[in-house]
Amino acid sequence: MTQQSSQTTLDRPAPIPSGGQQPAHSYHWTASIFLLLAALAFASLRYWFIPFHETDSLLFYRGICAALLDGQNWAKQAVFAHLNYPAIPVVPMLIMEIISRTCDVPAASVTRIGFTLVQTLSFVILCRCSLILSRGSVFKSLPAVLLILFISLSMPTRVCHELSPFWFCLPFIFALFYYLAKIETEPDLRSVALASLLCGFLIFCGIIGICLAILSSLIMIGIYRQKIRQAQGTLFIILLPTVYGIMVFFLANLIIMMNARFPLQQFESWLVTENAAALFGNARFLLCLAVAAILILCHNLLRQRCPTIFWSIS
Repeated sequence: MTQQSSQTTLDRPAPIPSGGQQPAHSYHWTASIFLLLAALAFASLRYWFIPFHETDSLLFYRGICAALLDGQNWAKQAVFAHLNYPAIPVVPMLIMEIISRTCDVPAASVTRIGFTLVQTLSFVILCRCSLILSRGSVFKSLPAVLLILFISLSMPTRVCHELSPFWFCLPFIFALFYYLAKIETEPDLRSVALASLLCGFLIFCGIIGICLAILSSLIMIGIYRQKIRQAQGTLFIILLPTVYGIMVFFLANLIIMMNARFPLQQFESWLVTENAAALFGNARFLLCLAVAAILILCHNLLRQRCPTIFWSIS
């Protein structure tokens, strides 16, 4: 009799907390409608009312894709040999080039549609991230969504208006932030696996993607030690895609360029000859670095010495 009662207790679903609060990752249907309307509004404004400006890097990628379709060997070297021109944007640009050639459509029209879609996808991912951080409430996240929309549509530097191929890397970066937010609020194995897989893709997004992948892997390891240590194999899941992406990156350069360290050598020469003195000689950069170090130090001291005050503030 005791075994039957315990079995029925285990099989029974967990009760909903008082107040009817749902978990942070479960969206209400109003949130889905809100995201759909926001995406349609963003895509309409982006495509019809905001001008598009092609950059030199876009023309360079378009030339790479045309050379790949024509079977030229230098295009393979250009994909993996330069950290300033990552390999991830080649795939969507190649698809757009194939559509332009097959359907006899101007390349500018196909590029405009492709960039509208990828920028709308980035906007939706940021909105979902704001919903996660606001515990799934649409009205709590509305100011953050409006701020994202304002920044995306009216940046004074015209970064959003310029058709840079790096936009194809931003959905991977924003999706990584989204899953890191999910892991921080309510950790589960699915979010950890998807975040680590995105870290593997970021290895092919240039030097910014490589730094983000390594930093995010370290953050997930820290969360693993605090919250999800009971899940077996989680540390292996976190590190495997990043390590595999780094190995594929060096192997591709070894096969194509006959030198596995070719991109790193180019980056070292570029950093030493052009930007090292300008970067570290800037007083504003050193001041911001010092302020950031002081804030991190105070944050850690407050968390260690006064945990009750820290948690009441945060």
